[in-house]
Amino acid sequence: MLKILDEFNNSNSRNYKIDVLKKYKDNPEFIKVFQLCYDKVKYNFGITMKNIDMPEPKDIISLHEALSKLDDLITRKYTGNAANAFLTGIFNTLSQDNQEVLKRIIDRDLRIGAGPKEYNKVVDKKDQIFKLPYMRCSLTDKIKNIVYPAMLQVKMDGTYRTLIKRGAEIECFTRSGEQHVYPKLFSCFENAVDGVYIGELLVSNMTSRYESNGLLNSLNVPEDLDFILWDYLTIDEFNNEYSNTDYKTRFMELAKNIDKTPDNIKRVKNQIVNNADEALHITKQWIEQGEEGAILKDYRTPFENKTSKYQIKIKPEFDVDLKITGFTKGTGKRESLIGAIMYESSDGLLKGQCSGFTDAELEYIVNNQDKLLGTIITVIGTVLSKPNGSDTYALLHPRFKEFRTDKTEADDINRIIEISKMIKLF
Repeated sequence: MLKILDEFNNSNSRNYKIDVLKKYKDNPEFIKVFQLCYDKVKYNFGITMKNIDMPEPKDIISLHEALSKLDDLITRKYTGNAANAFLTGIFNTLSQDNQEVLKRIIDRDLRIGAGPKEYNKVVDKKDQIFKLPYMRCSLTDKIKNIVYPAMLQVKMDGTYRTLIKRGAEIECFTRSGEQHVYPKLFSCFENAVDGVYIGELLVSNMTSRYESNGLLNSLNVPEDLDFILWDYLTIDEFNNEYSNTDYKTRFMELAKNIDKTPDNIKRVKNQIVNNADEALHITKQWIEQGEEGAILKDYRTPFENKTSKYQIKIKPEFDVDLKITGFTKGTGKRESLIGAIMYESSDGLLKGQCSGFTDAELEYIVNNQDKLLGTIITVIGTVLSKPNGSDTYALLHPRFKEFRTDKTEADDINRIIEISKMIKLF
């Protein structure tokens, strides 16, 4: 299997990688390896490689046998230290090549330069990786689509989650499909109506959204959480990836369905507006109060698993998602550390570097450079420019915002140009 994975890296050409996917799309073991690695909804191991000491390779069992043993992690037969010991035991029976394949599966990265997007285009529908439905906001060039009165909501800067309640069973997923368990939060939904609740998590009583997000993405998530919601779907609507119920009705249903939940489960702050100027004026006021921006929503909006032209993101600054391409050496007191992260857009037409890390982030970057290469970060910018004679764009005064563990693709230059136009509204 490792030879198959290595074959993908004989060329960086996207077409070449698609051809290799086609070559192995009917190989059951390759399909299983790919699904285990990237289908985070169906296969959640509840464990990372952090506490695994790799034993000496022993060619005792096949990769097929090892993969079947992962069911005991997926079903939570083993958790915590027992899971670490169980996984170490599996590694202890594998050849060196198969150890590497299993390690990549647990790391959720096969390192082949092709992901679920390319894979789903090639394989049969039954083998495709399920992606959680997600309705993305349009940019302000679509604001003309809004019919008033409309709803303006505070743009939350927390950590996105989809919570699914089916009777006593509750599951919670990131945008990318990674599953998380929050026992105290789940208990708050005991009296809520069954369905799918969409919103963002924040750590209770923490004013810094940045610090809150850091804790939520750490291994030590606090128990006291706020869940700020803005949409509700029935289970059938969610599974169908579509709801023709208009947004105004869904938002009212959301209020009724969480009526008996504790105060930490709440709808997002909102206000009715009668025109675009009023929406922009209120957004400025919210920003002055410390909010990040606003989302303008047409009452008629259906739920669709795509970018909606009826909900608009309004922000005075813009942030873009870019791919890490390298690191620069630090200077002065940080001479032995990292000075900046080098980044570029998905098409390579925007390049640059940013800093602005906390000491904890800097330590994490220094210790995980190989792992971070090729992953996605959010960078905040104020102006998008293209210097005279240059073939590439640049961000003015870029600064690091966060690691995007929920994303695998960077923005391309066309989207970055559209995002940058938002700042001109203020």
